[in-house]
Amino acid sequence: MVIGLVLPLILAACFGVSERRETRYVDPDEDGVPWPIDCDDQDAEVGTRVWYLDADGDGLGDALGRVDQCEAPEGAVSVPGDCDDGDATVYPNAPELCDGLDNDCDGEADEDPADGEPLVQGFPDEDGDGFGEGDGAALCALPEGWVTVSGDCDDGAPGVFPGAAVVCDDEVDQDCDGLSDCGRWLEGKLGGEGAVRWVGDAYNPLDGAAVVADLTGDGVADLVIGSSEVTGSGHGGVYILPGPLPTSGQHTVEPAAWLIKGTTTRTPPWAPGWWWQTSTMTARSTS
Repeated sequence: MVIGLVLPLILAACFGVSERRETRYVDPDEDGVPWPIDCDDQDAEVGTRVWYLDADGDGLGDALGRVDQCEAPEGAVSVPGDCDDGDATVYPNAPELCDGLDNDCDGEADEDPADGEPLVQGFPDEDGDGFGEGDGAALCALPEGWVTVSGDCDDGAPGVFPGAAVVCDDEVDQDCDGLSDCGRWLEGKLGGEGAVRWVGDAYNPLDGAAVVADLTGDGVADLVIGSSEVTGSGHGGVYILPGPLPTSGQHTVEPAAWLIKGTTTRTPPWAPGWWWQTSTMTARSTS
């Protein structure tokens, strides 16, 4: 019974010694780096070295080409970060060139070229009418479908762009001037207090100016009354009272985006610093 008990203990001790010896043989300094790649396996402070393959020879390697060993492999460097290891002009902090590439590996191409080529401000032109929309971008060269002129108010409609021919009564702003329909011109005589308009530091009575004309083209006279927003430039807004006009009582005043301009300007000889407008008033529809 005693002999049977001692034998297993001896065998267990032997196996334990073998396991410890194997550990010391694989990693003698017990730094966690095994002996084939540990550059000094007698010093736990020294482990392996990391290298990165540098296929294009620009001095920076590809992080995906990592090699752990003591001696540098041929064509390897110790610094990673190359975003295109097949092009020697592409690496972190490289001069940015106008070549469509992200030379400096910052995630943007051609954003600040160092080769002296001027950037062109371009705008995407989705409808191909020659006018782009939006803020655009500074580019070395215009991509296909980009133009150098902005201002399109509807880049999905090729017939809508600044200066386009206006089609009346379709409620579309073809020429991008902010107005959805054709303007109508009308002329008539000023009447009332606004027949003479003083411009200076005193008063501005053009809010009393009025003109009667067939504004809507329906054969019925409409009344246009100048608003107090009309200033010294001779331009401003008016109120439209569409006809037929009532003979008594109240009439609804609808604000409208119209321009008003007097056609005759005179300076009184007794007041050189003043001038007046009289005679004909012209209004242009902007709505």
